[in-house]
This record gives sequence, C-alpha cells and structure tokens, in this order.
Amino acid sequence: MKAAAVAALGCVVLLLPGAVRGAPEARDYGAVFSPDGKTVAFVHAGGGATSIDLVDPDGSHRRTLVQAVSPEHLAWSPDGSSIAYDDSQLSIWRVDLATGTPVRLTTDDPSQGVESWQPSWSPDGTTIAYTRFQTCFRCTAIWLMNSDGTSPHQIYEQTLQARRPTFSPDGTKLALSLANDLVVDLDGRSILTGGGAYTIWSPRGAYVAYSGNGIWIRNLQTGNVRRLARRVGAQVAWSPDGTWIAGGLHKSVALLRARDGSRLKTLPASNINGGAPSFSHGLVVYAHAGECGIDIARQNGTNAHRLTRAC
Repeated sequence: MKAAAVAALGCVVLLLPGAVRGAPEARDYGAVFSPDGKTVAFVHAGGGATSIDLVDPDGSHRRTLVQAVSPEHLAWSPDGSSIAYDDSQLSIWRVDLATGTPVRLTTDDPSQGVESWQPSWSPDGTTIAYTRFQTCFRCTAIWLMNSDGTSPHQIYEQTLQARRPTFSPDGTKLALSLANDLVVDLDGRSILTGGGAYTIWSPRGAYVAYSGNGIWIRNLQTGNVRRLARRVGAQVAWSPDGTWIAGGLHKSVALLRARDGSRLKTLPASNINGGAPSFSHGLVVYAHAGECGIDIARQNGTNAHRLTRAC
C-alpha cells in the first residue's frame, strides 16, 4: 500500500496505512500440504489474533482448526489425522482434526530458558522429533518423544545450534540443520558429517539437499557432493516425484530441476520468508509477497495463482 501525501500550508502530511498506524496487518504463511494433498494447513494472523487454518487446493472449504495460537511450524501426521505445532509458549502441541482440541505434548518452562519447537513426525506416526533450547542462550539439542508426548529424551547435542530434525522416508535416520552432522541415527550417532543451514531428504532417502552458499546435494552411500545452484538457498523443499527442488532466491521462491539445476524459475509475487514451499501431487504452495496470502502453482511454476488473500 502506498501512503497518500497531502500538501497543506507548505507541509506534507502523510496518511499512513493501517499497519503503520498500529492496526495489525493480516498475514497468511507457513503453508503445508496434507499427506494426501487434499488439504493445505497454514497460519493466519489478523486483527490481533492468530490461528491455524485449513483450505482445499482449489481455494474452497476454508475453515479454522485452532484459534488463539501463534505457531511457527506446522507438521502433518503421516495419516493426515493430526497436526503437530509449536506455539507462542514455545511448547509442542498436537491437534486431531476430528476433535479440533489442542493437546500439549511438552511441558518446558520458557522462563527457565527451556523451549521446544520444530516438530517432525516419523513415517509410522509413532514418534515426534523436535528442537529444544536448553542450558544456555541459543544452545539447542534434538529430542524424541512418543506422538502422545510420553518418553521425551535427548538424542543429540554436539553443537550449539542443531535445529530442525527431519525423519528419513524409512524412519531410521534424522537430517539436521545447523549442526555438525547432516544425518544421524535415532540414537544421535553420526551417519553423515557436514553442515547445512536447511537440510531436507530426497523422496526415497538416498540423498540430502542442503543450503549454504547455494544448494548442495549429497549422496548418503558414496558421500559424493555436488552444488546444484549457486544463487538459490534458504528454505529448501523437494517434490515427491524427485524432479523439482524449491528454495529462496533473494526474497522469492525459486524452482529448479533436481537433476542438474536447470530451468531455474522464480515464482511471481512469492515470499520465501513466509516458510518453505510444500509440494504434493504435482502442485506447490508457498507464501505470497508480504505474506498477504497463500499461492499455489504447478510444481514446474506454471499456473501460479492465489489460494488465500489476507491483505
């Protein structure tokens, strides 16, 4: 929005938009496809309140799942029946779609510097991995718990900034971001050393891709590494059919061929700061510029259009 300027008595009076005057501007961000691709979950903020909302990929049947929460990360259960999320209290919660009732899974005390976030489900739905701040400023460890919140335990703390644990497709390993290791087993033992700012699995788990001065792909079996792109990085996602990788190019979302980095395409009016893109069934969802809604396109970047509008 542009501020309108009115000249009066030799002075310029600025009529500022509502967001600048103090009224919170609505935003939609953090979109994630359900496992079956039939629903998109996202965070909606507006009017001083934040919620987890759902919408169908054609833009219909929009509804609110959880009100009065401030999540940063949403994670669908493998069967699509539940969503795990972290909230403003910096705990992990779970909500079953059938009931819409949030259940707190972790009982950390933020006043003591202990906070939990970035949940990730195991492929069989029995376990949730998460990041836990503890012991010192910005120190993090990787923890596991049962999907009902029982048996929480630490498995990894070999660096000050291990983040974003993500289960391998077969459920036997975790990819880590901002750690000394790219991949560890479920006891925290190193499988593949190295560091990535944002690490993801290939659809079959034979490779990991990670950002850091570009996007890199590493073979778990051979250890061979190649740089896929120099300019693309930030929050990375891999399409389920293995053909496309998305990441950040400046502030926008970019798509490129996973095979060779070719066909680089920037999605129009996209915003990588609104969360990592999410792929499903040949489609990709991502935040619109300014987090003014959720956009959807074919996974090759064509037919991009608005899914929700927040501002």
